[in-house]
Amino acid sequence: MIMSFAVSIVRHQPILTGQHLNQDQPLKQGQVTLQDVANRAGVSIATASRVIGDGKVKAATREKVEQAIRDLGYFPNAAARTLRGEKSMTVGVVFNELNGSLATELLDSLASRLHADGYSLFVATAQGSEQQYDELVQRFAERRVDALLCVNAMGEGAALTHIRALGIPAAAVFGRRDGYRELPLIMPTIQAAAFACGERLKALGHETIGIVYQATSRPLTGFRYFMKEMGFSVNSYDLAETGSDAVAFINRYMLDPNRPTALIAHQKLAAELFDAADQMAIMIPQDISLIGIRDQTQNQTATRRPLSTIHLDPATLGLESASRLVRILKNGEDQGMLSETHIEMAKWVERDTTGSANK
Repeated sequence: MIMSFAVSIVRHQPILTGQHLNQDQPLKQGQVTLQDVANRAGVSIATASRVIGDGKVKAATREKVEQAIRDLGYFPNAAARTLRGEKSMTVGVVFNELNGSLATELLDSLASRLHADGYSLFVATAQGSEQQYDELVQRFAERRVDALLCVNAMGEGAALTHIRALGIPAAAVFGRRDGYRELPLIMPTIQAAAFACGERLKALGHETIGIVYQATSRPLTGFRYFMKEMGFSVNSYDLAETGSDAVAFINRYMLDPNRPTALIAHQKLAAELFDAADQMAIMIPQDISLIGIRDQTQNQTATRRPLSTIHLDPATLGLESASRLVRILKNGEDQGMLSETHIEMAKWVERDTTGSANK
């Protein structure tokens, strides 16, 4: 698909842009001080500080200080923006890891919404490295992005001090840990979809459900919580712990006289459970109701009968996150808009694999 917006994806470091950046000048953040800038410009540190704070100084003095900042690499780009009130019209996004269709859909929706207001999206991935994550956050701060989203943020988070000082709106998306715990969190939730699914299962006579997994995840954890809130008995089955595959699990499951009447799993595993039941002539949904939760790496998995799903839609999360940033950047709304936020990003889609409870 050809997109009308540009997304720069960088594996280890973001694209470096900005009219004030001297590409030949090494970064010296942490070495260069405000005193160095003042000495270079031939002014007092108080005067240099007034320039950085956009205070009242003579035009010639301002130009000398700004030139010293550019020469020394003091807060490259970001300093120039702070001095002049200019915007780079860019938003940075740092991923812990960038893989799967959900991440792509999140990026598409972010970029589309930001593009509509004149912003470009710069993307970087740390490929699972905490050190790289910290470096990328620091580099985005130094390269004058107007806002920053940290997806599954991890690491020491030392650059957050720099980001706060520059007034860059920043938030974590999906999750945060370690030094990034202080970031406001934009968190997806499946609450409405889970309750819609639960109400349908209740109407079909289900009282006990089973959650089957090979690795736990936030959607599964959330689904379990909401089902218990609705009064269901919930059994959990960890296939990784027992070393079972789908066939072995279904075989053992059918021998249990008190087995749940509905099973829920990530959609890839749900499809494997469906195929295993088929091999044993077990009817779905007559014998077992089966529901898939779309996970972060899977497109809709084909089964002989269409699978009922909790369908995760990251586009909703991307659009809402971008809209909040735009309102802060363009309308001057308070950064409190990025405080702890839960955004519904799922819907219940009933298809052929849910039916009346077989008791």
